[in-house]
Amino acid sequence: MSRKKWKKLQIDTRTAKDIEEKIKDLSKQYETGWVADYDQPDIGTAIASLYSREMEENIGRINRVLDRYHTEFVNMLDISLLAAKPSSAVVVMGMLSGTIPGVAVPKGTKLYAENGEDPFIFETDHSLYVSSSRIMASFLTDGEERTIVPLFGHFSTSLLPGEIPPSKNPDDEDDVVPEFYDRMYGDEEGFHPFTLFGEKEGIEKNAVVFSHPRVFDTGRDEIYVRIQGNPGLCRDISLGKYGFYYNDPDDGLLPMDECVLLEDGETFSIKKNRDKGFEDLVLLAKQPPESSKKVQRISFSSKGQAVSADAVSSGATDFDTNKFMPFTDTLSLYAECYICHDRYFGKAGAKVTVTFDLLFEEHRISLTEEEQD
Repeated sequence: MSRKKWKKLQIDTRTAKDIEEKIKDLSKQYETGWVADYDQPDIGTAIASLYSREMEENIGRINRVLDRYHTEFVNMLDISLLAAKPSSAVVVMGMLSGTIPGVAVPKGTKLYAENGEDPFIFETDHSLYVSSSRIMASFLTDGEERTIVPLFGHFSTSLLPGEIPPSKNPDDEDDVVPEFYDRMYGDEEGFHPFTLFGEKEGIEKNAVVFSHPRVFDTGRDEIYVRIQGNPGLCRDISLGKYGFYYNDPDDGLLPMDECVLLEDGETFSIKKNRDKGFEDLVLLAKQPPESSKKVQRISFSSKGQAVSADAVSSGATDFDTNKFMPFTDTLSLYAECYICHDRYFGKAGAKVTVTFDLLFEEHRISLTEEEQD
């Protein structure tokens, strides 16, 4: 119900005149000999008039109760009437390109809005500077989601080690940027509608890269990663919130094919199904982390499968790596044999086990009885 209807709604509509007439009618019904006469009032009529005026004021208070109750109800809803204020409007000011760099518009500048013969006059609330410049780029940061969402303009995204950038031109696969790739968001003409919070994936990357020239070069064998001082991070890795990746020379950044948390709760056994080694191991957050992660120590260990030597040599002669005579067929003092393997013997501090089969050639001879004696 509107406030005007609240004003018109009354509990009792009687006035002082109505109450006086009611008293006069009632006085005629009693055999007291007294009748109210307001033209020639006596003491009884004067009392009746005073009573009627007081009663009219009481009725007025009762009629205002509804409006007061309505106001209190609105106050209980935490709703208040807005104070009167002048009308306002948004004004867009543009500069003609190629004229002047810009112009200052002081506070209180009068603007006219068409309204027939009587135009509306507005005044600017603040001083501003109008120029022909335009927004080149805009992005959104979400502190809770920890994301960076481009809205408009060119943005370059860094690449992780081994990550292959997309082609800038779909028709030319070679047209790529080696360290980062550039992408246009929105349109050259301006903005497009966008969602403010939580509906878009950002361009941020949360990863830590471990590099070593030898320890990750294990072929298909296990690599052990021990993370000490943060059981929660180890649990999140085992749940798949983080993942281990390696940089394949041909296919770029690939996930490890196997990742198992061992019984100690802080050591992971990771493994890939490719023979090629790599130098960069990446621990990548698949979603923006909710908080920073701290650890006391991260260590690595690995082992390699049995392989043949890269080369075997006496220093002067190269032998077949699968079958050879290390010291030739002639016994001699200080003869040397060199067993070479670049990958395995190049790991400082590694324990290397060398196994081989030793065979002797038999030369059967016959001796006479005299030779035997």
